[in-house]
Amino acid sequence: MPGQIEGKASRKFVERALSGHSSLGLATAAFLYLLIVSGIISVLNHELQRWEQPGAPELVPISPQAAERAAISTLAIQQPPTSHFFIQLPTDDLPRVVLTTDTRAVFADGSGTIVAEESHPWTQFVLDLHYYLHLPEKIGLTVVGMLGVMLLGSLISGFLAPPSIFRDAFAFRFSGSARLAQADLHNRLSVWTSPLHISIALTGAILGLASMTAFTIATLDHAGNTEAVFAPVFGEEPEKNDEAAPLAGIARAADPYASRASGYCDQLRDHARTEDKRAASPGPWDTSASSRFRRIL
Repeated sequence: MPGQIEGKASRKFVERALSGHSSLGLATAAFLYLLIVSGIISVLNHELQRWEQPGAPELVPISPQAAERAAISTLAIQQPPTSHFFIQLPTDDLPRVVLTTDTRAVFADGSGTIVAEESHPWTQFVLDLHYYLHLPEKIGLTVVGMLGVMLLGSLISGFLAPPSIFRDAFAFRFSGSARLAQADLHNRLSVWTSPLHISIALTGAILGLASMTAFTIATLDHAGNTEAVFAPVFGEEPEKNDEAAPLAGIARAADPYASRASGYCDQLRDHARTEDKRAASPGPWDTSASSRFRRIL
């Protein structure tokens, strides 16, 4: 009798776990599909930015003095005045000089001349879809975080539902019905890829719900000021001062970074020349890298 009761209780638990697993899957499938596909594409966001604006100068060594000239030119035409200003020097995945204010971003060439506005609407569309589902920022982040929690719940219920899911980790029944074969494939892939799924769902839930948590803490302890919540992590914003002051010494600050970026550009150019020589000589070399660098240069 006790064994029968335990067996019935176990069957009921499995049935409830399966029901919860199916419900979570059906409720979140469409939104998770959008998040996953946009997330995969977002990994290539720098490459997509370069594809959208192929005419922007790339691999241009820029001196500290040129970086300062670019900064002065950008700030001179900035309206309204900006509270933040960034200079991005060439990197491996985005070999461009980009100057960013609160309201715009521009490209500069090696002489420090502003040559074009940064504009990659399609890439930004994909990024906003992944981060916010094109909802208002706080609402979108909260919804994405809740989807991460639901995905995590679906993973946990999926492990609890089939009692032998780990024991049958390599079992496939292709000779039976198509539905059984699909169920086996679903269960096997879920086990093998579970570390990735759990890490994605957990970190997505944490990042997505951080804004809601910060808003709650700010409401309770900081009179609604969310910046005060994030200040211990990211640092505090300096107090606003409307008095006129000369521009900081950007050339001096950029000296080590500009030198490093220039060296990086030289290395890539040398690599491209080597690949071009190999492509011109008979031999079993792959010229795909050469063609890629020629397009960049």
